[in-house]
Amino acid sequence: PFFIGLCCATAGLYMLTVLIERHLRHKRRIPGSLHKRTTHYDIASVIFAIIGSLGLIFLSIFDAFNYSNVHWSMTVVFIIFVALSVIFQVSRSFCVF
Repeated sequence: PFFIGLCCATAGLYMLTVLIERHLRHKRRIPGSLHKRTTHYDIASVIFAIIGSLGLIFLSIFDAFNYSNVHWSMTVVFIIFVALSVIFQVSRSFCVF
C-alpha cells in the first residue's frame, strides 16, 4: 500500500505540473506559444503525460507476481508515454518554425 500511494502521488504531481505549465502558458504568465505548432506540442505533452501517469498507477497496483502480463504491459505504457511527453516538451522549447 505504501508503494501504491507513493506511485499515485508521483503520477498526480507529474500530471499537475504539466497541466499547470500549460495553463500558465495559456494565460500568458510564462512565455506562451508563438506558433500554432507549439500549442499542439503542449497539448500532446499533456495527453501523453496523463496516459503515462495512469500507466504508473496501474503498474503499481498490479504486482509482478500475480499479474505479470498486466504489470509489464503497464511498465511499457508508462515508459513510452512519459518519454513521448518529455519529447514534446523539449520539442516545444526548440520549435523555431
